[in-house]
Amino acid sequence: MPTGVIVEIPTYYDLIWTLFPIIYLGFLGIVIIFEVRRKSRTSRIIAWTLVQLLFPIIGFIIWGIFFFSEKRFGDKG
Repeated sequence: MPTGVIVEIPTYYDLIWTLFPIIYLGFLGIVIIFEVRRKSRTSRIIAWTLVQLLFPIIGFIIWGIFFFSEKRFGDKG
């Protein structure tokens, strides 16, 4: 890039990149709160937290499927 050239980044890029971590932490918080409220074992809470940290959106979807299927069919893990 030649010197003296100013690259201007649109404001909405900053907004989008600010929302990603907030959504990421929101998913993580939802999982932790729901698992603590259902009095899950500590190992289960840690495992789901790690899944959320490693695979944010896919992990949340998988957790939701497990959570609601267990709630519906009465299996408590």
